[in-house]
Amino acid sequence: MEICLISLIEDVGCINLRYLSSYIRSHGHTTKLIFLPRLYSEGWSSDESYKYPYPREILLQISKLCQTSDVIGISLMSCHFDNAVNISNFLRHLGKPIIWGGIHPTISPKECLDYADLVCVGEGEIPIVELLNYLKISSQRTINIPGILVNKTDEIIIGKKIENLDELGDPDYNFEHQYVLYKNNIVKLDEIILSECFNGRYRTSFSRGCTSSCTYCCNNILKKIYGGKVNPIRWRSIDSQIEELKWAKKTIKNLNRIEFSDDTFLSRSFEEIKEFAIKYKKEINLPFIILSTPLAISYPKLKVLVEAGMNNIGIGIQSVYEPVRKLYKRNESLDHIKNASKIISEISMENKEHIIIRYDFITDNPWGGEIETEKNIRFAMTLPKPRQIRIFSLVFYHGTELYEKAKSKGFIKDELNEVLRVTQLSPKSTHMNEIFKLLSLDCPEFIINILLNTKFRSIKLLKLLNHIYNIKNTNKYKYKEKQIKSIPFNGTAGEVINE
Repeated sequence: MEICLISLIEDVGCINLRYLSSYIRSHGHTTKLIFLPRLYSEGWSSDESYKYPYPREILLQISKLCQTSDVIGISLMSCHFDNAVNISNFLRHLGKPIIWGGIHPTISPKECLDYADLVCVGEGEIPIVELLNYLKISSQRTINIPGILVNKTDEIIIGKKIENLDELGDPDYNFEHQYVLYKNNIVKLDEIILSECFNGRYRTSFSRGCTSSCTYCCNNILKKIYGGKVNPIRWRSIDSQIEELKWAKKTIKNLNRIEFSDDTFLSRSFEEIKEFAIKYKKEINLPFIILSTPLAISYPKLKVLVEAGMNNIGIGIQSVYEPVRKLYKRNESLDHIKNASKIISEISMENKEHIIIRYDFITDNPWGGEIETEKNIRFAMTLPKPRQIRIFSLVFYHGTELYEKAKSKGFIKDELNEVLRVTQLSPKSTHMNEIFKLLSLDCPEFIINILLNTKFRSIKLLKLLNHIYNIKNTNKYKYKEKQIKSIPFNGTAGEVINE
């Protein structure tokens, strides 16, 4: 059996879909992967690309690729709902069963059955393989597989998840069966195009789960789905991690940075982190970035990682406004945040290593309003430099604890436009948000203070300032990129998939 897996997100790396493909292929089936980012084509804004339907010529190319497959799978987040509907409706003429998977079908499975024949709830590796095994020997539609939902009236039974992540195998990067939307056409993916898409960076994840239970996060739902186990984190073995990174170093042209997107990279023991750091330094020896919470940061763990090449860390603060912190169920105090920054600065001075700290905040919270945003801005200015500030818009994902509270308070009046057609990457254009964006663009703090303390308000002026500082930052970024001996893209795009 062959399943065509279609990804709607911007990241061509799409690590979980590649793990899924690898697992399916290791169990005797074949896959075809189609990645549909807008970032590498003209005419779309990458942050809000999900708002626009794919052109008919792209849908025709997708249709041609799906003709030989027995099943069509679409992986989506909530903001991709419209395009998942459009693609599914367009592919109906093929007469193939269409299954939706990913975080949105997991948190809102029965609503998805209005448009998909089947929905995968939770982790998909074992349920999808069982589905393909079943379809191979039976033409009946009376499917009874844990993790696969067929009818709205059925009870949702969660499928098994893989406890030993080494069983996933390496992420599937076999270009023979992979395609990508590139320069307004779907073409065969190859090393040259992949390297250009990655732009010198390789992003991966070696774990599943999170130690926190933040009320706004999809991990909040996943814990409920799988019974709220005390220890939800699963890791691939360190040797398998290093082997994957060795492949990336060998394959990706101009690779100069590794990005680990694990929610809690520092949740492992010191012994495990030390082992990883030693092997990473010996075999990979490239700068890398991790993500963390303030509570997870400790001197011993960070020290060995910095010595192995870590020069960038993202720390989730989300909010310093106490009522909202309680609403989010954030456990760390402001002192924890300051102490985390102090530890990093101390190690940076000891190692004479420039460590960039990125602090993440959430804005657009109806419980906090402008009071919360101003407090976040003022606190961010107290954090030591060098620093990066990034703001995300609060999204009420179906099924989360915060979604239920927002619904009961009347904050959600239009599900389609206020939940499904929004993204965390696009904060609203409000007065305080525009000031926050200026701070994130390294606007001088005296200007930020003037803007916070003045009664004069002009969104147009703030947008103009944001535009000016964005250009300055872009030029600064380009200058830094010139310091790297890059390999220009001189190749020819792969064969276009014609109708």
